[in-house]
Amino acid sequence: MTRLFAVVALAAAIASAGCGGGHSKRAAVTDYINRVDSVEKQLATPLAAVSTANQSFANPKKKNPKLEVQLATSERTMKTLSRRLAAIPAPPEAAHLRALLLQLVNRQVALTHEIDQLFTFVPAFQADLAPLAAADTNLKDDLARSGKTVAATEKLDSEKAAALETYAALVDNAIGKLRLLHPPAVWQPGYTTQLVSLQALRSSALALAGAINAKQAAAVPGLLERFDQAAVSDDSTPAQKAERAAVVAYNGRISALVTLSRKINAERARLQGVYG
Repeated sequence: MTRLFAVVALAAAIASAGCGGGHSKRAAVTDYINRVDSVEKQLATPLAAVSTANQSFANPKKKNPKLEVQLATSERTMKTLSRRLAAIPAPPEAAHLRALLLQLVNRQVALTHEIDQLFTFVPAFQADLAPLAAADTNLKDDLARSGKTVAATEKLDSEKAAALETYAALVDNAIGKLRLLHPPAVWQPGYTTQLVSLQALRSSALALAGAINAKQAAAVPGLLERFDQAAVSDDSTPAQKAERAAVVAYNGRISALVTLSRKINAERARLQGVYG
């Protein structure tokens, strides 16, 4: 009987330890979920600003200048909350949930930074190119002029060469300003294409001006064609494909956040089902 009692007592002790371990795991998982939920609630406001800013690019007429300030604030807040989330210790049972949460918030921070870059980059990019629009029109008008006499033609040729050199200087100035900009990933292909196009435009304008000044009439038609091609090179099919691919990748980054959120919800529900 004594031995039997001892065996029964040992079995009861083991069972009790097992129940205690289960309770401990349940408490740890619940505590972790509650703590990360608290951080996630604090992310709601900065994420709302990011969503609003992203939508404003789809509808330029509704852009709000204050959004840039809000985005910068949101990015700083999200980085702080990301560090807080990373500092919350997770029990082994919630390790996968923790990994998904950190991945999500880090991607959210990256997307916020990219949208913040857009708000800075796009207006500067457009402002740097703006002077070229009127210059393009004026140059086309100058190059289309023709003289009725030899003397008038020579005078016009000299003026055309000067107009081309002035135009090349304007293009060079735009190139210099654009090189100071830092495009976000979604704008990188368009930015690169624009720079290459402007460099070709400047080079062809100077080459055409040089041929006119040197009275190399035979070279002018070919150089004029080269200049015209450079003027539309940013509308080429490869350039358009690269820009579309960048937009698709940008949309993909947003879709990935939605997919991650669903995985997090599923993992949270699983944990709550097992340990809730």
